Amino acid sequence: MIHIRVTEKDGKIISLVVTGHAESGPYGQDLVCAGVSSIVTGLGNALDEMVPGCDLSCRENCFSFKVPHPDEKSETVMRTGLVQLKTMEEVSGKYMEIETEVLKP
Repeated sequence: MIHIRVTEKDGKIISLVVTGHAESGPYGQDLVCAGVSSIVTGLGNALDEMVPGCDLSCRENCFSFKVPHPDEKSETVMRTGLVQLKTMEEVSGKYMEIETEVLKP
Protein backbone atom coordinates (compact mmCIF):
# COMPACT_ATOMS: atom_id res chain seq x y z
CA MET A 1 0.00 0.00 0.00
CA ILE A 2 1.11 3.56 -0.71
CA HIS A 3 0.98 5.80 2.37
CA ILE A 4 0.80 9.56 1.93
CA ARG A 5 1.25 11.75 4.97
CA VAL A 6 0.43 15.43 4.70
CA THR A 7 1.35 17.86 7.48
CA GLU A 8 -0.28 21.27 7.73
CA LYS A 9 0.45 24.24 9.94
CA ASP A 10 -1.45 27.53 10.00
CA GLY A 11 -3.60 26.34 7.08
CA LYS A 12 -0.64 25.60 4.80
CA ILE A 13 0.97 22.32 3.78
CA ILE A 14 4.47 22.14 5.23
CA SER A 15 5.33 18.56 4.26
CA LEU A 16 4.21 15.64 2.16
CA VAL A 17 5.77 12.19 2.46
CA VAL A 18 4.93 9.30 0.14
CA THR A 19 6.09 5.77 1.01
CA GLY A 20 5.37 2.21 0.01
CA HIS A 21 4.25 0.39 -3.08
CA ALA A 22 0.69 -0.15 -4.31
CA GLU A 23 1.14 -3.76 -5.44
CA SER A 24 -1.93 -3.37 -7.64
CA GLY A 25 -0.30 -5.26 -10.48
CA PRO A 26 2.88 -7.08 -11.50
CA TYR A 27 6.17 -5.23 -11.16
CA GLY A 28 6.54 -2.84 -14.08
CA GLN A 29 2.79 -2.93 -14.79
CA ASP A 30 1.44 -1.37 -11.58
CA LEU A 31 -0.72 1.50 -12.83
CA VAL A 32 -1.42 2.91 -9.36
CA CYS A 33 2.29 3.18 -8.61
CA ALA A 34 2.91 4.66 -12.04
CA GLY A 35 0.20 7.28 -11.50
CA VAL A 36 1.34 8.25 -8.01
CA SER A 37 4.97 8.33 -9.14
CA SER A 38 4.08 10.64 -12.02
CA ILE A 39 2.16 13.03 -9.79
CA VAL A 40 4.86 13.07 -7.12
CA THR A 41 7.68 13.52 -9.64
CA GLY A 42 5.86 16.46 -11.22
CA LEU A 43 5.18 17.93 -7.78
CA GLY A 44 8.85 17.66 -6.85
CA ASN A 45 9.94 19.24 -10.12
CA ALA A 46 7.47 22.12 -9.67
CA LEU A 47 8.63 22.75 -6.11
CA ASP A 48 12.28 22.64 -7.17
CA GLU A 49 11.69 25.15 -9.95
CA MET A 50 9.13 27.47 -8.34
CA VAL A 51 9.70 27.38 -4.57
CA PRO A 52 13.31 28.00 -3.50
CA GLY A 53 14.45 26.53 -0.20
CA CYS A 54 12.32 23.37 -0.22
CA ASP A 55 13.83 20.19 1.16
CA LEU A 56 13.22 17.54 -1.50
CA SER A 57 14.25 13.91 -1.07
CA CYS A 58 13.75 10.89 -3.30
CA ARG A 59 14.87 7.45 -2.12
CA GLU A 60 13.66 3.98 -2.95
CA ASN A 61 9.94 3.87 -2.15
CA CYS A 62 10.04 7.27 -0.40
CA PHE A 63 9.45 10.80 -1.64
CA SER A 64 9.64 13.60 0.93
CA PHE A 65 8.87 17.29 0.37
CA LYS A 66 9.27 19.86 3.13
CA VAL A 67 8.47 23.56 2.81
CA PRO A 68 10.22 25.45 5.63
CA HIS A 69 8.63 28.81 4.75
CA PRO A 70 5.24 28.16 3.15
CA ASP A 71 3.73 30.97 1.12
CA GLU A 72 0.97 31.41 -1.46
CA LYS A 73 3.05 29.90 -4.27
CA SER A 74 4.17 26.84 -2.31
CA GLU A 75 0.62 26.32 -1.10
CA THR A 76 -0.74 26.40 -4.66
CA VAL A 77 1.84 23.87 -5.84
CA MET A 78 1.35 21.53 -2.85
CA ARG A 79 -2.49 21.72 -2.94
CA THR A 80 -2.49 20.98 -6.66
CA GLY A 81 -0.41 17.84 -6.06
CA LEU A 82 -2.63 16.83 -3.15
CA VAL A 83 -5.81 17.24 -5.24
CA GLN A 84 -4.30 14.97 -7.89
CA LEU A 85 -3.36 12.36 -5.28
CA LYS A 86 -6.84 12.52 -3.71
CA THR A 87 -8.36 12.00 -7.15
CA MET A 88 -6.30 8.82 -7.51
CA GLU A 89 -7.28 7.74 -3.99
CA GLU A 90 -10.97 8.00 -4.94
CA VAL A 91 -10.57 5.28 -7.56
CA SER A 92 -7.63 3.36 -6.08
CA GLY A 93 -8.27 3.62 -2.35
CA LYS A 94 -7.62 -0.08 -1.93
CA TYR A 95 -3.96 0.53 -2.79
CA MET A 96 -3.27 3.93 -1.25
CA GLU A 97 -4.22 6.09 1.72
CA ILE A 98 -3.79 9.76 2.53
CA GLU A 99 -3.51 10.98 6.12
CA THR A 100 -3.40 14.62 7.17
CA GLU A 101 -1.88 15.87 10.39
CA VAL A 102 -2.68 19.43 11.45
CA LEU A 103 -0.10 20.94 13.79
CA LYS A 104 -1.23 23.43 16.40
CA PRO A 105 0.13 26.95 15.96
